[in-house]
Amino acid sequence: MSILTQASDLLPQGGPATAAIFDFDGVLVDSESRWLRTIEQFLTQHGNDAGGAERFRGVTLEQAIELICTDRDDLKLRQHELLQELDENYRREIAGITAPIVAAANFVARLRPWLPLVVASNGSRRDVQLMLAATGLADAFQGVFTIDDVPAGKPAPDLYLAARQSVDSRGAQTLAFDDSPVGVAAAKAAGCVVVGVNADPRIALDSDLRIGSFAELEFDSELRRIRSSGR
Repeated sequence: MSILTQASDLLPQGGPATAAIFDFDGVLVDSESRWLRTIEQFLTQHGNDAGGAERFRGVTLEQAIELICTDRDDLKLRQHELLQELDENYRREIAGITAPIVAAANFVARLRPWLPLVVASNGSRRDVQLMLAATGLADAFQGVFTIDDVPAGKPAPDLYLAARQSVDSRGAQTLAFDDSPVGVAAAKAAGCVVVGVNADPRIALDSDLRIGSFAELEFDSELRRIRSSGR
């Protein structure tokens, strides 16, 4: 993993950025923690190890149910029912989200006059659009791509490919921001320059740059490139 720590290190390294793509949950809004809490409660309720919630970071609802039902024949017979139950539980959790992550919103505002911005989320279109509207971020993005729009979710590259192609941006000039291992893998597979956004050192991210918060990034509007401020 290439971690840029010097103020002189700029991304993209080959020239100006032509677009920026943002994961949603855990990057723009604090919904990832609510998802993991929902999963932990769900695992406990259905007799699984509540300590294993972290492996569900960044996965789709359907992928989560597949993981939960692995080696559990009794649960496999109820997959559709469990899918609906988990979906309803998560919807209750995110109903209280009314504000974005402040540092993320500030960074989006800095980039918006200079670059096309797109969302690429493993979440459902219903949930993402609901939270975009509730947090006041809906107008900041030229496009929104969710699991409902592509054949395969992350870690497949489909979401990031669709997002960058929608704004006609080459991979090497496209900045991608994601907080999960599956999301970073998807963005890299799509050829993007990847910034991992996660303050938890226990979570390994194979990104080009890693930050704990968007407050650590500077954007040079003249060069249309970013760098770590080292804060």
